[in-house]
Amino acid sequence: MGDAEKELTKGLAGIKGGLIEPEGLRAALVLAKVYLRKGEDAKALATLDHKTYGPVKLISKIAADDDALQGDLYATELTTIVQRMTSDGTDPTALLKRATAVMDKLRKTYKGEDGQKRLQSIYIGMARSLKDELETANAAKKDKLIDAFRVFLTQIAETTKDPATLQWIVQTLVQLGEAAMPEAETKATGRAKELLETAIKTFEQLKADNPDVPLSVQFQLARSYRLVGQYKNSLDVLEQILLEKPTMLDAQVEAATAYENWAGELPDKFAPRAYQTALNGGRPGPNKQNTIWGWGKISKLTNGNEQFKEIFFDARFHIAYSRFLWGRRANDNAIMKRAITDITQVEGIYPELGGPAQRAKFDALLRQIQKQVGDPVKGLPPLPPAG
Repeated sequence: MGDAEKELTKGLAGIKGGLIEPEGLRAALVLAKVYLRKGEDAKALATLDHKTYGPVKLISKIAADDDALQGDLYATELTTIVQRMTSDGTDPTALLKRATAVMDKLRKTYKGEDGQKRLQSIYIGMARSLKDELETANAAKKDKLIDAFRVFLTQIAETTKDPATLQWIVQTLVQLGEAAMPEAETKATGRAKELLETAIKTFEQLKADNPDVPLSVQFQLARSYRLVGQYKNSLDVLEQILLEKPTMLDAQVEAATAYENWAGELPDKFAPRAYQTALNGGRPGPNKQNTIWGWGKISKLTNGNEQFKEIFFDARFHIAYSRFLWGRRANDNAIMKRAITDITQVEGIYPELGGPAQRAKFDALLRQIQKQVGDPVKGLPPLPPAG
């Protein structure tokens, strides 16, 4: 990378004003990418905007018919702008205006079905990069990243009807909203809630002009509804998804979670029924079978499948957890003691319970139930020695 920077800088420095060729624009674009890889976004943007060889200003004159070069340039320019927005000492207002203009150029460059797929790939790639950066950012930078991107994505959503762009915005806002929530929190507040509510608003805009929204994006909407506490709306969306694709396991888990979380906010009069539904499923379909499976059926259908091992043990945990909460809200010790059996039975078959972290969760829950029903608080038995 260092060698590339030296060679490209030297070559570009030899170009005299007005004598730039398409290869010079490509070289400047590569140099900007080198700076981006090194985390030097200010230098990357300065290279793209250079008065002598900057491709942003010169591409319409030098390579107006080169769609591939234009697409690569605008994707790089957008990535650079986004990184600059999160840097210290920058004015996000001007950058947001420029980002919107670049998005418009990208949409015009990537035409047709193949172009739209490429465009969506670029946007989703940026969303994933953002999520990766958020996971490693310190608290101060994370807040700045979230605030900048919320404004950025909201402004884009207000200026486009492009389905690929809107889908990316919805997915990114949901990722940002979840990243902004404390680990143990099940209902978003503050900045996280704002992000998720913006995702919901963007989805409604997308749906208005594009009736056939992919199930993966509908799933993000349902997740957003659940995380802001709109449980009925979440379950309504999930029901429609599962009527079309009953085996969409992520949606089944999301639906059981929605019932479980909803039960926690309902009055005692209604909570037990909601916990039962989280366990046993609900919303019968045209075939009279429950469209939403519940934790019980999820665990049954994932048992013994190594691919779904994590989901199986998570479902088994939630079977015990939902039954315990059901019994506690109903003030029924017998139901809570059944939750103890839920744990001990699965532990008898799978002593490791999916690994140390999951086993610790089962142990903590078992101790909580034992204390609640007045049994000796012993938790899980120790694992037998290895070998």
